[in-house]
Amino acid sequence: MMSRSFILARLSHLSWKGVLLPTMPHALCAMLIALFSSCSQPISPDDLLVSSCRFEPPLFDSFRQNTKLSYTLNQPATVSIYILDQDRSVVKTVAVDLSLSKGSHSHGWKGDSDEWTFVPTGIYIGQVIVKGKKFETTVEVFHW
Repeated sequence: MMSRSFILARLSHLSWKGVLLPTMPHALCAMLIALFSSCSQPISPDDLLVSSCRFEPPLFDSFRQNTKLSYTLNQPATVSIYILDQDRSVVKTVAVDLSLSKGSHSHGWKGDSDEWTFVPTGIYIGQVIVKGKKFETTVEVFHW
């Protein structure tokens, strides 16, 4: 579990797209920690294994282009990646037990299934699994 001082330091030095935001007063940080610690699960280092999980582009015509699932590993890890439909069934296995270094990674997806057919239009979930933790983002597939 993260220490109170670590969380206070993180909350008081937030940035958005690389721009440092005005610092949050220490008292407000302490109040937020108290609020969230009373109503949510404790934060563990494993909760921060993956950041910036996203599809680029988040909407694509799979007959004409591909998308890529991008994410950042905050430490070296073994990763498995799946594409799920809205029923949470696996439609595409992208990678299983892939050993990766710390840093940014991406994997392409052309909107196909494990059976090599294009998936129907709809919302799909990209799932990155690291140390049993699931990190997810969505993408919309359409066809002209």
